[in-house]
Amino acid sequence: MGREELAHKRQIEREQAAYARSLNEAKRERLRAAYKIILNAAEEYEAAIQQLNYVFEGETKETRDKRLNTSLHKDLEGK
Repeated sequence: MGREELAHKRQIEREQAAYARSLNEAKRERLRAAYKIILNAAEEYEAAIQQLNYVFEGETKETRDKRLNTSLHKDLEGK
């Protein structure tokens, strides 16, 4: 194998490794974004559970439940 062929082979290997790294980084970012949504939703669920014992002044149980449900759906959608 000549010097140019070897250099070309190594260049291709480097490019393939860089491509594999970029795929792994993209996957990592997608997972991180998904975990962030799940963590936020878990925190919101915890807060909602604590608020189920309380009704704000002027609020009925139904309006409280609707407010908490809306908040939970928003967090599950990642907003």
